[in-house]
Amino acid sequence: MCLRFTLLTAVFMFTACSGGGDSGGNFIPTVQLQCATAAVAGCSQNGKTAWVGLIQTLTAGDCDDTLATLDSSQRQLLFTVSGSVVSSQAGAYLTGRVSDWINSTGGQQDVLNPGTYEVCAFVDLNGNDVIDTNEPVGRGQISTGGSGTYILSTWSAAFN
Repeated sequence: MCLRFTLLTAVFMFTACSGGGDSGGNFIPTVQLQCATAAVAGCSQNGKTAWVGLIQTLTAGDCDDTLATLDSSQRQLLFTVSGSVVSSQAGAYLTGRVSDWINSTGGQQDVLNPGTYEVCAFVDLNGNDVIDTNEPVGRGQISTGGSGTYILSTWSAAFN
């Protein structure tokens, strides 16, 4: 009797932790950054850290205003999930792929509540961990679910 209970408990815990079963959530798609060098001058700098966050509603209305005074720990608390990647140059684009997501408590997260989320990103050109004037800022919308890749291609220079 104890063995059955333990086995059933283990299966239930694995299902709940892995995002399977009846969790009510949807998998977070991979976000592919595609910042055109012709659109934003900073998108020509290879090997820079790019940060991406997902949130249901941006309170300030746009990414650079929302990110203006936040360092990495504050961004982690504000955004539902976030991730980062070191960018690379691919022809006329600065690219990077974020597929590992961290929640506000610092844990790995693979699923979100169903819905649409704002994508907010920036490339940290000077390595100071905050957004600065003229650094590339990306914005878009993503829906949870599926296993596809979302291409973030709308970029501008911060605070311009």
